[in-house]
Amino acid sequence: MIRKRKTLGTPELPDLCSFLLGEHDDSHANELTEGELTADAMFAIQAGSDTTSAVLAYAFYHLLSNPTTYAKLQEELDTAFPKPSDELYLSILYSLPYLNAVVKEELRLSTPFGNMPRVVPDEGIVLDGRHIPGVTVVGSPTYAMQVPRNIGHQSQPSSGLRDGFLAGWARGASPRKTHWFLFNVAS
Repeated sequence: MIRKRKTLGTPELPDLCSFLLGEHDDSHANELTEGELTADAMFAIQAGSDTTSAVLAYAFYHLLSNPTTYAKLQEELDTAFPKPSDELYLSILYSLPYLNAVVKEELRLSTPFGNMPRVVPDEGIVLDGRHIPGVTVVGSPTYAMQVPRNIGHQSQPSSGLRDGFLAGWARGASPRKTHWFLFNVAS
């Protein structure tokens, strides 16, 4: 992939290889060997496909377990794309409130990341009245951060896509930032 991309030259729009090859920033051009570039490309592709497939599997499970949610999403998609052969434009997909609600809620419920490890600064910290020594690796399961049991209308957080959250997402609302840690940052 890297060799082929080098042969083809720089594309009009940046892609993954643009960043690996340093095309977006001349100060980093040619810093990596071909072997390192290949390893980085393989890692990026595997990481992206693995997490995507995990979230999609959960999404299909939750949608098929909830016929009402599935039907509402199907209706929105059928309205936006009446023919199965219609091209899927991102601008249209982004404008579909229920689709985006389902995607965001699924990412919240089925985060593909197990935990968010951090290293305590050298001087240590005091957390909830307890001293944690420096350089200690700490973390919290992402699911526990994103699906707390004490947030209002979600008394059964493990039961799948919830109407209350979906309605909020569809209106453009979002859960508290402390309850949505996607891709290792509060979103």
